[in-house]
This record gives sequence, C-alpha cells and structure tokens, in this order.
Amino acid sequence: SISTTTSIMPTAAKKHRKERGGMHCGNGRIGKHRKHPSGRGNAGGQHMHRIAFDKYHPGYFGKVGMRFFHYKKNPYHMPTVNVDKLWSMVGLDQRKEYAKKSDGTVPLLDVTQHGFFKVAISCAFGLRETGTFFSRRLFLVPIPRTSHSLFARIQAQKPLK
Repeated sequence: SISTTTSIMPTAAKKHRKERGGMHCGNGRIGKHRKHPSGRGNAGGQHMHRIAFDKYHPGYFGKVGMRFFHYKKNPYHMPTVNVDKLWSMVGLDQRKEYAKKSDGTVPLLDVTQHGFFKVAISCAFGLRETGTFFSRRLFLVPIPRTSHSLFARIQAQKPLK
C-alpha cells in the first residue's frame, strides 16, 4: 500500500533528477540559498544593519549609568499597589458592612498579605511621583459617594512591634 503523502511517479522520471549535477538545479544564477548571507545572529548591528537596529531596538548599543556588579533582584523586590485599588483587597461583605457605618470606622488592611509592599498615592491625590512607603498597617478612609475616588485621606500608623 502506498501512503497518500508519496507520489506514484518514480524518482527517475522527475525533473529534478535531470537538474542534479548542474550548478543551480534549475533555479538560475541569482538569489542562491546561502547559509548565513547577512551574518549569524545580531551581526552587523553597528554596520550594515544599523538602520534596522536603531529603528526597532533604540538604545541597544552604548552605555548608560553606573555599573552594578552582581545585581541581585531580591533585595529590591517592591510590588506596588495604587491607592485606588486598596478597597478591592477588602472582601465584598466587609465593604458593604463598612459602607453602612456612619462613625467613620474603616478596616485595617495589611497589604503585604496580598503580595504588595508599597502603596502609591499618585492617582488619588494628583501627585506625579509614587508615594513613600506606608507602614504595614494602613487605614482606609472612605469619602462621600459624590466624589470619583473612594478615599479622602490615608492615615498610616507605625507597625506594632
């Protein structure tokens, strides 16, 4: 039985058999297949491929800043959460419970339990830079429903030892 992928015509009758031995095998002289016509890998980035490198990878070549030998990422691990997202860490039932209260009590939130170690205050207060470290224990203070944000202010308390 012959599989469907192979043709029934014998190899000896194929045109390519006749082309064998000729230098170009019927493909002409121009556009020959070469193994690495423009160099291997990123070769020529500062020479013949400079335009493409500058266009698609600006700043690939050169030095910027000070050298840091054996840079370890663990000591600088600092996932950040924005102030606007803090209420999403509080459960829905707890949110409804605190929405009913009129005395201004708010839940105590430990952002490190959610994998964050820094609270950014950029959106809520219109500041461009992210805020300073807040303590591990953070009070959320709701504001009237008329405003677009859920927070009037944030009070940070020093962590208990």
